[in-house]
Amino acid sequence: MNIASERYFTVGISFNKGSRAGVVARHDNRRQGRNLKAPSWLDVLRDFELELPVFREVSDMSARTQKTSTAGTADRRTVEAGLVEHFQRARGAPDLTVLEGFHAVKHALRFGAELLEVVVTDPEQALALASEMAPDLVEILRLRMRSISAESLAPLAPQTPPTGIMATAKRPRIEVTEILARPQPAPIVLLENPQRMGNLGACIRVAAAAEALAVFSTGRNDPWHPDAVRGAAGLHFALPVVHLSQPVVGDRPLIAIDPGGDELQPERLPPRSILAFGTERHGLSDALLASAALRLRIPMKAGVSSLNLATSVSAVLYAARFAAADRL
Repeated sequence: MNIASERYFTVGISFNKGSRAGVVARHDNRRQGRNLKAPSWLDVLRDFELELPVFREVSDMSARTQKTSTAGTADRRTVEAGLVEHFQRARGAPDLTVLEGFHAVKHALRFGAELLEVVVTDPEQALALASEMAPDLVEILRLRMRSISAESLAPLAPQTPPTGIMATAKRPRIEVTEILARPQPAPIVLLENPQRMGNLGACIRVAAAAEALAVFSTGRNDPWHPDAVRGAAGLHFALPVVHLSQPVVGDRPLIAIDPGGDELQPERLPPRSILAFGTERHGLSDALLASAALRLRIPMKAGVSSLNLATSVSAVLYAARFAAADRL
């Protein structure tokens, strides 16, 4: 019951039975032959407005409540329209990206991403997920998230995430020469012209898990495209991810993963190497193969022609980890 109807009820019961019946009867008599609906109690009280100052207070309060509600709905629609525009712009901006789903937002927050907007359709569900899967992020998510309707969330992504949570973030500024000069023995993954965004994202995800130093990518597909970020579950922020026009290696040994190379043995992977992977159909380019210090192949059962790109990256990265552990 809203405030106006509650106050009205209090006024209504203050009448004695005879007066109240008489009021209704008089009000009804005036409506005979006009095909009007039966009077409400507010209609009845309008007859006594002069005698009941409290009615004027109730009527004014009801009008103010309705006006505030209408203004609030309009403001919310304006805000949500602005969010839709912001997310659509972020999808194509060279300095921004879009995070789709709870895990992508979770990893971005955990690895220090600069988030611009975080929207959720169900704040309670989002916090419950955080409590279960990322208790370290509950409070920061509570402070950053903004509630949005499911209808407004739908245009923000080609496929609406089931968790009802999305965000936009700034892409980090990365200096390639600084990465190449780092002394850590961990390898860099070089993806030459990857074809599928989901596969590209999966490579970044496994590279983060295996503690690769960075992921470099060449070709037409942007590794920071929201589809690739979704495939990586937002782990772009766990390590440097760079889109290059041409491969660069610095002083690091370039290792080509190629079906025509020698069989991969973990001990043959040198520290600080750049591990180059080509497309599943065509492999690495002739130019990159020619510049490689070493060509290695992943051993496979006879008759199996290739592995999924992300699977290949995973196999070689973990071989490199085993080799690093043996050197300790």
